[in-house]
Amino acid sequence: MRLVMCMAILLAPGLVTAREPSPVVGAWDWNPTQGSCPETHTYDANGSASVRSGDEVLEKSYTVTSVAGGMYLVKTVVVATNGGRDCLGKTSTIGATSSVYIQPINGGGYFTCASEDGMSCYGTARPRHSPVGS
Repeated sequence: MRLVMCMAILLAPGLVTAREPSPVVGAWDWNPTQGSCPETHTYDANGSASVRSGDEVLEKSYTVTSVAGGMYLVKTVVVATNGGRDCLGKTSTIGATSSVYIQPINGGGYFTCASEDGMSCYGTARPRHSPVGS
């Protein structure tokens, strides 16, 4: 019975396990669907992330949870900032939190959305490729 309970917990929807790699791990070029305010996002497998936008550089911690419809909820907390302004002229403070739903795209990348209904997407992330020779 214990084995069945353990398997049920491990296989429960919502958990991103060591066997299921996080869909955000890697380096991404993010662009909004409207306007021009590109960002670079880097997510490490250890739950740390960095974001570059304009003159702002943020270090964050993050978690990923699987939700309905093949989407994921990414929650972040700012743990360090250089104090610069992002490409919209805003700054972030240590401890600031954010949540975003992501919808993976076939062929790589993901949409960023305000809700899990998939109707409120506002940006696209594509894998960042290192320049030749770096």
